[in-house]
Amino acid sequence: YNGVTQPQVTFIYNDSLDIWTARFGSIPRIGDTIEYRIRAVDNSSASNTAYSPSATSWYSFVVQRDYFEDFETGALDYRHYSIRSGYLDEWHIEDSRAHSDSLSYKCGGTGRRDYSDRVDAALETPYIYVSGDDTLSFYHWMDAELDSRHSGYAWDGGIVEMSTDGGVTWHQITPIGGYPYRIQNNPVSPFRYNTPCFSTMTGWQRARFALSFTGWVKFRFHFGSDGYVTGEGWYIDDVRTTNYHWTAVLENGKWVPEKLGLSISPNPFNSALKLVLAVPENGKLTVDVVDINGRLVSNIHNAFVEKGFVNLVWRPETLPTGIYFVVARTNSSSAVKKVAFIK
Repeated sequence: YNGVTQPQVTFIYNDSLDIWTARFGSIPRIGDTIEYRIRAVDNSSASNTAYSPSATSWYSFVVQRDYFEDFETGALDYRHYSIRSGYLDEWHIEDSRAHSDSLSYKCGGTGRRDYSDRVDAALETPYIYVSGDDTLSFYHWMDAELDSRHSGYAWDGGIVEMSTDGGVTWHQITPIGGYPYRIQNNPVSPFRYNTPCFSTMTGWQRARFALSFTGWVKFRFHFGSDGYVTGEGWYIDDVRTTNYHWTAVLENGKWVPEKLGLSISPNPFNSALKLVLAVPENGKLTVDVVDINGRLVSNIHNAFVEKGFVNLVWRPETLPTGIYFVVARTNSSSAVKKVAFIK
């Protein structure tokens, strides 16, 4: 960093997507210049070594200021989990609603199905560097249970929290203009009585949070439901942190995979299968599902795509339990994955 030599790091290979990844050992600062080169050594007794770009030169980039995530490339650095024991986590990538493009993150059932009773789930961002002049913003859509007898109260809803210690502790942050509802008193609710919250709204809305902390933080979107009436859930899209006084000094080019890669999860699955494809070229992408006899049972995708990552969801509602094969094809390559569907 900035001309100071750092310890070398080891790449890890993802064979499904044909991607090598490495994580730097320390956290850089905004504006730092990062220089790196890649060294590969074979397994022969001679330990033949190659460098990229060369043994005497470096790749370089400058750490940028703003952060943006639209979930179109999988958001592999996000994580989600249940907070309270005995309560559910229903966060997942969803294609049934989106503010931009085709994907968002949803807490609720697959497609437009309702969330379950007793949900207490968090969707957590990676580390993001912020300062006291920053604004966190995102677009969201929510259908959740309101208290029809008491204006301004909700039985189910969502809040936004921030951690400044790597996720050890969390505190709720307040949007500009405040939360529109408060949680009603209910011993089954994962939230305390009178907790300010988001709940049912009309259409996609933008939420903005003025930040006062400077440093590396994490945010999480925390949704909770009680044990009774449910709704469609909470969708999150186009998450951004912005500092209007900062000008980015480098625009990195879009990474392009060298060959078609296919990753599926979970496996086995019982309702919806998430597919992430690394596509090496612009053109037609076909994704089919065949049974163990090679018969076509479903066409998931058959359209033009741009090179890069493509996210899809398959819901085999009318198929029996069994073993199936997901077959992806472009003009020049193909990839196959075996999957078990259990009703």
